[in-house]
Amino acid sequence: MNTSTDSRAVFRRLHESGCFVMPNPWDVGSARVLEQLGFPALATTSSGLAWSLGKRDNSVSRNERLAIDPDAFGEIADFKREVDRLVRDIRGSERMPGVDRIWMPGEQSHEKRVRQAREGITLAPQLVKIP
Repeated sequence: MNTSTDSRAVFRRLHESGCFVMPNPWDVGSARVLEQLGFPALATTSSGLAWSLGKRDNSVSRNERLAIDPDAFGEIADFKREVDRLVRDIRGSERMPGVDRIWMPGEQSHEKRVRQAREGITLAPQLVKIP
């Protein structure tokens, strides 16, 4: 089974020889064709998502970008296991000196909201007028 750790290692090796072509598929079909043609890596495309929604590139709203159907990626249980494994792989990545923790997207904001709900929101003294 090809893990994200394996994929990262392969992707790094592609860079060792200098430049390589990484095409940008616009949908699942074109991605499969490009894979069958032997491209070792594929880019992602904002225009592909936009065009699949009948819009121009860079005109897809945040909500449209976030509206992903996990069922499109296979069985939901398999999808959840893959996401959990990916998070473990990312958290287990080698850290740069001085980095204590690898944060996932949205994690710092979530922890801040939880802390503020528990402790309240600290306001700078110049923002608070005391009678």
